[in-house]
Amino acid sequence: MDAMLPAVQAAAGWTDFGVAAAGASAALAGLTIVTISVNVRQILASPALVPRSAVTIAGFVASLLASLALLLPQWPMATGIEVLVVTACAVSIEARAAWADVRQQPAPPAGYIVAHAALAAAWILPFAVAGVLLVTAATIPGLFVLAFGIAAAVVASIVNTWVLLIEILR
Repeated sequence: MDAMLPAVQAAAGWTDFGVAAAGASAALAGLTIVTISVNVRQILASPALVPRSAVTIAGFVASLLASLALLLPQWPMATGIEVLVVTACAVSIEARAAWADVRQQPAPPAGYIVAHAALAAAWILPFAVAGVLLVTAATIPGLFVLAFGIAAAVVASIVNTWVLLIEILR
């Protein structure tokens, strides 16, 4: 039990980051929901944008949940398990959105598929790696990778929000 104490102390140092990231993620998720509601007709008219909306909110919610996991007084292994559960949910939502894209466009341009896959992988892979590192007691690297994943999820979701707010009006 004493061998885990440094890991718990290291994780405790991330609470300020967790508070800031959770607040930002929650605020941006709320603003994205407002964005979707403002453009709901255009979004519903384009079947590819409905799953993109879900993916966008999922990115913010995943970063929110991961940030909140950092705030819980728990072993880093528990945080890793929580991050892996969030990652599994994110993969499910991204896969469903990708499947919807393929169904809507029988031959989507290769660049379109690559861009969507890269945007998804940019934040989902760090979440998965962070979860594994935290579960396997590599606390410090896991926390840094998780911080990167949270930031990447926010950036990817902001890019998607831009499409939902601006690009659909062009």
